[in-house]
Amino acid sequence: MESMSEANERPNLWELAYEQGEFDEEGIRVLAQSSKEHSSSWSPMVLLEQVKTLSSARFVECKQSGWLTGPRGDNFAVIHQVQTIVSAVLELNEMVSAGLRFDASGYGATAWSIITFGLELRQNDLRRTQALCDVSAYLADLLARYAGYEMHYSDPRIKDWSQLQGCIVDVYTAVLKYAIGVKSAREYDVDVKLGREDDVTQRALGSFQAIAEDYLDALKAKVVDVDEAAKEWLSPIAHQYRLKDRQQVKEQTANILSAVSRVSVAADEKDIRDWFSSDVPGTHGRVQDDLQKYKLQLEPGNRFLHSEFFKQWRDFPQQMYWLEGGAGCGKTYLCSIIVSHLHATYLSDSRKSIAYWFFEPKGTEVKAMGRMLASLIKQILVGVQPLPRFVTEFVEDHKKRNATPDINQLIKLLHRVIRTLISSRDIFLVLDAVERCGESPPSEGSPEPLLDFIYNLAEQVYGNLHFIIASRPDDRVLDMTRALTIPAIRADVAKDTKDDVDAVIDYHLEHGPYLKNASPVTKNLVASRLKQDEQKSFPGSMNSSRPWRDAEPMRMSELH
Repeated sequence: MESMSEANERPNLWELAYEQGEFDEEGIRVLAQSSKEHSSSWSPMVLLEQVKTLSSARFVECKQSGWLTGPRGDNFAVIHQVQTIVSAVLELNEMVSAGLRFDASGYGATAWSIITFGLELRQNDLRRTQALCDVSAYLADLLARYAGYEMHYSDPRIKDWSQLQGCIVDVYTAVLKYAIGVKSAREYDVDVKLGREDDVTQRALGSFQAIAEDYLDALKAKVVDVDEAAKEWLSPIAHQYRLKDRQQVKEQTANILSAVSRVSVAADEKDIRDWFSSDVPGTHGRVQDDLQKYKLQLEPGNRFLHSEFFKQWRDFPQQMYWLEGGAGCGKTYLCSIIVSHLHATYLSDSRKSIAYWFFEPKGTEVKAMGRMLASLIKQILVGVQPLPRFVTEFVEDHKKRNATPDINQLIKLLHRVIRTLISSRDIFLVLDAVERCGESPPSEGSPEPLLDFIYNLAEQVYGNLHFIIASRPDDRVLDMTRALTIPAIRADVAKDTKDDVDAVIDYHLEHGPYLKNASPVTKNLVASRLKQDEQKSFPGSMNSSRPWRDAEPMRMSELH
């Protein structure tokens, strides 16, 4: 370890390079501005975070552009370049920690910043993207290498340190000249951008030429000459000028590359997931908005959620459950309550998948089933990482052919997804108003696609599948459930929601804006009529303005 006096005597070679450069006024201005930006906030760790972020962005760009799977093995080139950059920055950090003089002038930080400038330039072209990565990797390795030479300041094995110092300063001067050229071109690009919005392509090309072509050859030529001269003075410490403990840097580099790769994979998987329908009918949200009005006072659905019927379904997957009831009895509300309960109960449990679909009154032709299947697949895959390879292949195949999968393909994929995941997680599946999907009758002799799908899914008796459907009384649904090897467990929704409906009616009588000030006689008449009405509507009772507006005192006579 060098003494304190030696550390104090060590010159700032970047300052010497600046003094030796004899730059013109423009060069001095560019370096002064850049060094001011970097001198206070720059550090190897800040640079490392920038490199990680930008490398992730380039990985994503290459993946999305299809470059990482090209026949020329382009992925290996990109990965190798990023590995070189990360290793160089980690070495710099280790050397600074081990005593490398901190460059207070900011000129060294200016040179290192060119690396990130090269990584942040998006070119939408494989050749130019690779060229920029090549330049960034070359510059990072060069700067780390010569910083390693600096670490041997006053090493007694070096006969004439001043000669080696001269080599380092020569390279640093050449790097600063390169940095001036690149940063000047970048400033020009900004000026053009502010003045001419239609020159985006030209700006990108200009920045690329500055960093990868115009000034690079001069830098490389100078480095070749200096490297040759430096060999004489480096021979006593050959192969020792870089970090002695390379294993730690290798491990850190591998970990960072793994993290960068995961970001790339995550972005790629997001595209795969987004390819499936993001279409979830708004029924669930609308129902939850209605229920929110009563949540604190009434807890709608609480009785059902605490019933043995529901707890058996939630905790012990068995056969399919069927919620049956006439129009307006509360099936949709009950399904929404179930979905909301599951999401709240298993919010932090990654071993649970929850998927649902509410068939709407309109647009219920058979093609709605395709939207449902795509949505169910996407919902089941939430939190599944990595995605099963067959899912990725399915999407990529259809994207390449610009094809839309048919219902049978989606059914097969959904079954395969469930089979793959079911051993390691519970899957909750809630389908409401299933009778609506078949309202546009299929061609003569063909099965009901949705009911056929439900039947086959229930017949599989997947171990951890919690499956519940809801419908109006319907002979087709009844026949399907009876045909199951293990018949569906049937529930009368009207009975299960009666207490909730009565509670909502009582709530409006006491707190509703139209009846809270009515006389006891009027309230009794309203309650009697609504609670005895066989056609009373659960959705209607949950709505705060209808039918309560029709029950204003001045119209109470209509109740007799």
